[in-house]
Amino acid sequence: MYSNEQIIEYTANQLEKNPEWRIRFNGYADDILKMMDEKVAFGRLFQTRDSLHIYSTTTQSGTEFQIRFAGKIVGIVIYDSKFDAPTNKERIFLTVDEKHLRVAKSLGYEGCAFDKEPWNGKKASNYRSFFKSQERRSSEELTDAFKMAKLKLGKEARVESKLLVEFKKGNLIHNINPVSLCGAFFQCATPLSASDHKDKPKYKKIGGGIDILARVTHGSNRDNRLTVMEVKDSDDDETQADALSQAIAYATFLAYLLRDNKCSNKWWKLFGKGKQVPPELHIDAVTIMPEGCDSVEGEMIPLEVSGLKNVKIYPSALYFKQDEKGNIIGFSGKLKDEIDK
Repeated sequence: MYSNEQIIEYTANQLEKNPEWRIRFNGYADDILKMMDEKVAFGRLFQTRDSLHIYSTTTQSGTEFQIRFAGKIVGIVIYDSKFDAPTNKERIFLTVDEKHLRVAKSLGYEGCAFDKEPWNGKKASNYRSFFKSQERRSSEELTDAFKMAKLKLGKEARVESKLLVEFKKGNLIHNINPVSLCGAFFQCATPLSASDHKDKPKYKKIGGGIDILARVTHGSNRDNRLTVMEVKDSDDDETQADALSQAIAYATFLAYLLRDNKCSNKWWKLFGKGKQVPPELHIDAVTIMPEGCDSVEGEMIPLEVSGLKNVKIYPSALYFKQDEKGNIIGFSGKLKDEIDK
């Protein structure tokens, strides 16, 4: 087990040794900003029911969104500006390939894959309605269905989806605002593989994504911090300290991204924080796990970031309570205490 300081130092060394990420993430930012107004307008042309959620990713086309059920991708929404139609709404299409269809079929859907069906057409509408009929299934039922179909169980993705919805509503916990991209939930990419808690983070061109990226306002001092949230559905395989190492590695990447000469302000704007990165940068690294975990917590002392000036990472923990259906009904932990001050 490595210390938090060692995780930061090793991550920083990996980023310094592999500077190609700087050009690549600058390009990602330029592409997103170039298409942002058009994509936001596109996103306003269609809606999904509560069972389905819209996502946008770092590398996704400006004319596409993902739709997910229980955290799994079940289709791609496409806007075709060249399609001859009297209104923009009639230029919205849904594509469901065989990979997406496996998720639906594991739950009992009997239809076929399809390419670029009109969003409001019968085939696309029936497909979306199917997931409405599945939303009352418990986490255990979904797990069993996915297991029978030999799909990745994706428990953490389902929890992540529920957390995003709850943070957005703000009924059970306040002052946590998920970062969105073009109006959709956003899973920010990183050039790091940090999921193996037995090893140090590894540089990888297409690395892991941040589970939840948010802006969190802390109690009495109203300090609003960019926050990396690492979600775990249990502590069976990883302790809180293990998960915290992963969150700290991703927070270190964000610190380097936001101190990059070319793209720092672009990403600060995309993260919804304003026009210019401040001289002092504060980032939270938070684990989110079920209440009642007996795992050992990691050190929660604020950390300096190797090679960067005036940057601090603040480790923290948040725990959620679930009912028998897997619905989130409450929160506890260090982060909640700080928010409630």
